[in-house]
Amino acid sequence: MFYNDRPKIAIEKDQTDRIVDIAIWVIVIGMFVVNLYIYSDLPDKIPAHFSLDGTVNRYDDKSFIWLMPIISLVLCYIMSTITKYPHSFNYTEKITEENAEIHYKAGSKMMRFVNLSMAVLLFLVNYQILDVALNGEAKQMTWTNYALIIIVTLMTIVPLVLAIKGKNSKK
Repeated sequence: MFYNDRPKIAIEKDQTDRIVDIAIWVIVIGMFVVNLYIYSDLPDKIPAHFSLDGTVNRYDDKSFIWLMPIISLVLCYIMSTITKYPHSFNYTEKITEENAEIHYKAGSKMMRFVNLSMAVLLFLVNYQILDVALNGEAKQMTWTNYALIIIVTLMTIVPLVLAIKGKNSKK
């Protein structure tokens, strides 16, 4: 559509790309396995929403526990599919035959790390729900809360760093 003039070249995955792809799917499948293993031990009502201080302010049926793995599966699949089409990403400069490979590699790597971050983020939310459901009220600012803050921060910083790195590699 808008990107018809961009070169469409195959980008080879490096070792980091393969490891990140495997990690994403291990996390997604791991959520299903953990939930399946713990499901019978869950109470009938589990936490469904937390306030900023970690207090549970809504409970739902225990079948709600499948929402996070399903969302994770769908989002990670979509992101993995999108990563295969780096020519359709938004870039800060015109993509030419000379710079396409550099930008496509950086763009694909950025999408993989965002995908991994989303998988970890959803895994931690799922863990927090299970932890509170099995052990009672959430403790204020547990390690998962700090991990969530770090992940959201990294999801902001890493794409910016990769974009700047891609822009500077041209010079």
